[in-house]
Amino acid sequence: MFVKRFVADDMQEAIRKINNELGPDAVILENRKVRRKGIAGLFRKKWIEVIAAYEPNRPKESAGESRDLQSAQAEAISKIDETLNDRQADRLGKQMRELKDAVQDISDRMRAAGRESAPTYSPEVLGVYDRLIKRGVQADICREIADQTQAIKERRNLDAVTVAGQLVSDRLGDPAPVKLKKFERNVLIFAGPTGAGKTTTLAKLAGMFKYREHLAVGLVNTDTYRVGAMEHIRIYADIMNVPLFMAYGADEVGNALKKLEDMDVVLIDTAGKNARDEDYRKELLRIIEAAGADEVLLVLSVVTGSGACREIIENYAFLSDYKLVITKLDEADVWGNALNIADYSKKGIAYLTVGQNVPDDICEADTRRLALDIVGDKEMCDD
Repeated sequence: MFVKRFVADDMQEAIRKINNELGPDAVILENRKVRRKGIAGLFRKKWIEVIAAYEPNRPKESAGESRDLQSAQAEAISKIDETLNDRQADRLGKQMRELKDAVQDISDRMRAAGRESAPTYSPEVLGVYDRLIKRGVQADICREIADQTQAIKERRNLDAVTVAGQLVSDRLGDPAPVKLKKFERNVLIFAGPTGAGKTTTLAKLAGMFKYREHLAVGLVNTDTYRVGAMEHIRIYADIMNVPLFMAYGADEVGNALKKLEDMDVVLIDTAGKNARDEDYRKELLRIIEAAGADEVLLVLSVVTGSGACREIIENYAFLSDYKLVITKLDEADVWGNALNIADYSKKGIAYLTVGQNVPDDICEADTRRLALDIVGDKEMCDD
């Protein structure tokens, strides 16, 4: 069997190339979109790459069979094109958000670079300022911290890194881990955008409460829109041997909780929908009310762009109160965005996650150590 790769502007052109070179008996094994080579390829329509195979000893088909094969290929092409068109809108929205983040980042760095209008910092304070910029802290926050550090240093002749570390720690706020009530059931609800790591974080906390604190734990899943989400949380429940109930909407949350009356802690997962959607906001508020939630945890990823984080926080402003869980610190080279998130939201950080291991890769937020990492060089969750 001969296997060959074809690249074309669209699927129709690829089929023509395959028919011309391998004939109508060729079989398409795989197709995907690929980016064109070079920098210019970033701004041009992607190619279609098709892998086709041909068996030279295969008995020849009749003319009718050949026409049927071509017809089937044409139908397959049509379905592929429909699927690609359906996904195009989602991709475009994602690309626009990524572009917005990139523009914001470039703008911040340009402002940071234009120091001709900045006050004169001592070399030590300037070093702190540069370090904050390089670690992903927003330029306006860097300026404020540098200004305050310079003023304090001049008054009290203190080490600039020590002063800046304390200022960053103050902005991060006091750690805000969940405070469980003894002898009562505690209900925690997890909210946040898709991809932030809500379900994995929920599983880590469930494992922490069960294995470290020896509490009875139950799970409720309201993210019933995606089959993958249901299977994800079910796998964790089976591994940890904890009860799991599905709630198809706020109306079923109460019934699920009745079955978990004897639990010390119940953790409720929610769908990661667009928080600008008014229906989603109303449904989440109904779930929180129906559950009588003791704590709401908003889960945000540190690798999400600072502009996108600001937008997400603004969109979740309809929640009257919540605590932060900042995830995926292991995937980020710099953690300055944690300061951006805390500064935007003005909410306390409950937990930080630094990997995929359940329940090990989670720790209560230590804002002092996090501040030292942002200003100096420390590692989190190292016992």
